[in-house]
Amino acid sequence: MPDLAFFTSAELIEELLSRHTFLGVIVHSADAHRGRAWEGEAWEGEKQFQVHFNDNLSPPEAARLLATVSDHMDLHC
Repeated sequence: MPDLAFFTSAELIEELLSRHTFLGVIVHSADAHRGRAWEGEAWEGEKQFQVHFNDNLSPPEAARLLATVSDHMDLHC
């Protein structure tokens, strides 16, 4: 079994965006989040997010993709 490698979020994002096969959008917190939100802790206050996409999507295409995700979440979450 191979050893587990650790990478920073920035390194993982850079790797994903460099792939010619990646067609999507990455949304992540602008600040490192070390809390336990995944265990049900609520975030307090307003949060800042960053959005990344590569040359496989134009800005209008990335915006349409985010709008589609938002619409889906409005209906199903």
